[in-house]
Amino acid sequence: MSEPRPKSTALDRQDTYLRRVEKKTNANRLHPLPRISRAAGFAQLLAFPVILGYFVFYMPYGEKEHVFSEPRRWLERQKQGFWALPSSDQSTPESQRLKSSSTAD
Repeated sequence: MSEPRPKSTALDRQDTYLRRVEKKTNANRLHPLPRISRAAGFAQLLAFPVILGYFVFYMPYGEKEHVFSEPRRWLERQKQGFWALPSSDQSTPESQRLKSSSTAD
């Protein structure tokens, strides 16, 4: 018959715990390429919003209405507003002719 296994003592459990913690911290400390790991994490943080923005605003989903139609219309209004002249700078062709004739004199 096999002999019953003695219960582990508090010291045995503490040794086991400390050995596991040391093993885990050594693995983190001895990472072969910490700069590459940090750069990969930064790239993930940067790539997620870029990919999400592409899917929402630019990916072709066809001509039918879809979930991203309204955000796309909003973006189009923002782009048109950015490139449009303010109403005070807009002038009629007649006023343009008057300005050009007065500067030519």
